[in-house]
Amino acid sequence: MKKILSILALLTIILAFGSCSLNSVFKKNPEANTYSGLIVEQTPDDDYAGSHILVDENGDIVTPIRSLTINLSSSKYLNNKVQIIGEKNKDDGVFEVSGISVLEVINPDNLKREFTEYKNTDFGFRLKYYSDWKVEELGNVLTFIAPSENEAMDMDKIVITQSPFQYEVEPVVQENVVEPEIGAELEVPVVDDRTVAKEALKSYAEQNSIIPSQNFDNALRKIGPDKMVALKTEGSDNKTDYYLYRSGFIYQISFVPAKTAPIVENKNIFNEMLSEFQFLGFTVEDNEDVGGFESDEDAEEKENTENVSEEELDMTNSEVFTVNVEGMTSFESSLYHFSAVYPKDWYYAGVKGTGSGVLHHYGFSNKPVEGSNELIGLDLLSESSPDGQTTSGNTFTAYKTVDGRTYKITGDVEYKDVITTMAQSITPIKSENP
Repeated sequence: MKKILSILALLTIILAFGSCSLNSVFKKNPEANTYSGLIVEQTPDDDYAGSHILVDENGDIVTPIRSLTINLSSSKYLNNKVQIIGEKNKDDGVFEVSGISVLEVINPDNLKREFTEYKNTDFGFRLKYYSDWKVEELGNVLTFIAPSENEAMDMDKIVITQSPFQYEVEPVVQENVVEPEIGAELEVPVVDDRTVAKEALKSYAEQNSIIPSQNFDNALRKIGPDKMVALKTEGSDNKTDYYLYRSGFIYQISFVPAKTAPIVENKNIFNEMLSEFQFLGFTVEDNEDVGGFESDEDAEEKENTENVSEEELDMTNSEVFTVNVEGMTSFESSLYHFSAVYPKDWYYAGVKGTGSGVLHHYGFSNKPVEGSNELIGLDLLSESSPDGQTTSGNTFTAYKTVDGRTYKITGDVEYKDVITTMAQSITPIKSENP
């Protein structure tokens, strides 16, 4: 309180000495006006122009605002009570701030807290949260609790749950296909990760009566640095839910307001956390560490790997990986941020890895990928392996490490050239901030 009184006293002195200059502002520009309120940042869902919003003590909007000369996101202004001077833009109705004074520091502790990273490879994601929030983990539920001076008081929460949800990718069927002329390119539909996520969310929403089907497309959003497809719903109790699909799992990210008095700033923090949400690789445990169980397929793969000597693993990369992109097209993994080429008249599909040490598996075939008809498999491995190639019977395998991740590409030896081209083409994709 002493700090607030000091600020108010200082403000009174400044206004007393600066009354002439303040009056001159209005004399030079009669349309100038002044407002008081709390500055909050706009969220991705706001329909207002401008960059911030001025709200009153009840959280109601006073006016959308912007400034080209003042950093409204500065910690000394954001989420504090201020008085602003400026004029309203006639084109979009946004109040353009030319002067600002702090009337009250709402939460001076905000200046001390940090926006820190939370990472969980069991859940398979990471995000950022403020260090003054409490984190609780219980089974498949992760809860972030807003700070409070009273531990027994009901507070705003951000809850993340991970639930199994199996969704089978529908094969892409081409109808009324006309045989192309010789030499003409054949356009083949590709099932990418974003399409799979959208269809899986639609199926999940229908099965759980989350949202009417006619409103589904309007409820879709893109969140996080990777702009992942998410389904947004809002309840009458001000609860907000975002649903994401990822390889056999539904993630629900919810803002659960306190029943007593939800805080506007905490809803903004929820949106900040959403903007930082990214999927990661899952924790992969050695089968031998889990009761010693090992499937026949894993045992056979392990035996084949152990039987490969270093002499058989060709490490001459310049000879092994010869890029030939003729007749190839590219695909991108939005989950693991890489791209690679594959035959342009083929199909592909991606699923969560089920074998030991495999984070994710992509199958490629000249027909819609389903069952056992894949011709080439690409595995993203949890452990590194030296670059090179091996041949075991009729099976050809290439290993390629890019940006710290190892990729294993396997297929019949007749596809050796395709496999080596795919391996050499793997390129990391840098995330762009939204």
